[in-house]
Amino acid sequence: MSLTYGDVLRAARDGSAFFDATRIPGGPAIRFAADIQRDLVAKAAKRNPELLATTTTLTGAAVVAALGVPGTPPSPVTLPASHQIVRMQSLTPSTQPCTLIAITPDETREYESDRAWFTVGGQAYFTGYATDWTDVSSVIVTYIPAVTELATESDLLVLPDDAKWALTARLAYSFALRVNGMPMATEAPGSAPIQLDISAFSAAAGAAESAWLAQLTDQRRKMSRTPIRES
Repeated sequence: MSLTYGDVLRAARDGSAFFDATRIPGGPAIRFAADIQRDLVAKAAKRNPELLATTTTLTGAAVVAALGVPGTPPSPVTLPASHQIVRMQSLTPSTQPCTLIAITPDETREYESDRAWFTVGGQAYFTGYATDWTDVSSVIVTYIPAVTELATESDLLVLPDDAKWALTARLAYSFALRVNGMPMATEAPGSAPIQLDISAFSAAAGAAESAWLAQLTDQRRKMSRTPIRES
């Protein structure tokens, strides 16, 4: 992913001569972009979570240490800041990764003798006894990173490059809403107001977003149909 906030900002400003930095300063522009990115990440995660996912690894020893002793609540294991935990998989020296069961905190008692996990406040908790985890060398956590605030035009976006036009069109729509009705001549407050076709900007934003989200759904559908080839 190489798309920067600056790439999207410049493309959105190209939508109208009225989208200049005088009417839309850096502060409002970057806040608009950050809010739109968070919304698109949330929508993308529902359609194809693998698109934005990355992984981190916990050692089996760290998991066993967090289990504590029987009869006491497990201790938390701190995870990277995330928007969503997609899955966790246990790895042993002799087997392929095995997907661990995700439970709710209320189900802890039901899984006290089984390997499972749940999260509370960005921290992971594991169930089972130490003997249930002795053969586990590590736990692979697949997650979507949290969306951080944007600060400069050189900041990389969490969204992939093919999301550029969805983000650009929505940012241009936000710009249009902001400037519509402002005086055409910034130095003459009494001049005629800016009158943009807001419905056109809205339609373009909706179409670009819908097309990108449909592409994500199609990608996931194709992935699910791809046969696994034995080596």
